[in-house]
Amino acid sequence: MKNFYSVITFVIVLFVDGWLTGVFRWLVVGTVSSKIIGAAFNTLIDICAYHPDFWELSVYLLSLPHSSELKLDCPPGFIPATNQSHFPTSNGCGSEGLKIESKYLPHDDQEDCCNAHDVCYDKCHAVSSIAISLHRIGCDKTFKDCLMKICTFKSWQLYLICPFQILLTKKFWKENCEEPSRYDNEKKCKASAEVLYESVNRWGHDAYVKAQSIACVCIPV
Repeated sequence: MKNFYSVITFVIVLFVDGWLTGVFRWLVVGTVSSKIIGAAFNTLIDICAYHPDFWELSVYLLSLPHSSELKLDCPPGFIPATNQSHFPTSNGCGSEGLKIESKYLPHDDQEDCCNAHDVCYDKCHAVSSIAISLHRIGCDKTFKDCLMKICTFKSWQLYLICPFQILLTKKFWKENCEEPSRYDNEKKCKASAEVLYESVNRWGHDAYVKAQSIACVCIPV
């Protein structure tokens, strides 16, 4: 039951956008520990990995209509341009103070994907001839591809190295090479990629709009 409440809090605060959840996020951000966030995230991974139908239903029910269009409106006589005083930043996996520490991810390398995704959102895309909505889709797709490549690489790493585990000491190789564990780790890794991807694909709209409003400015023609 404790994990259930943690998951509900995690989903609402971390994923769902809107002014009400913004207030809720502000109220709990100082009280929710990283351990609770990590436990809730791992529970979501288990749900996605072993109860995919329930996961898909939950994603559908929690998806909210977008509150605004993906565009940057400039007044007549002005065009969008990159804000030269703004530098793209990243803060790992998570949202607005609720960070998922790398130790709760299946692999530490996945945090690099989160950082790259943050930077992608934080660059001005309104100056391109390509629709700004397609840029966001591209950021999200690249994010998921990055996560899945790590899962594939780690899986092949185990496949190639585990036959020689007898020659390796625990000092150099700490992975569990037992078949059930290897399969379970791979499944959870792919599930974590799905959870992280859906969090930005379904509920990252407002975050992207906010980032673009800072990364872009209107300048006279």
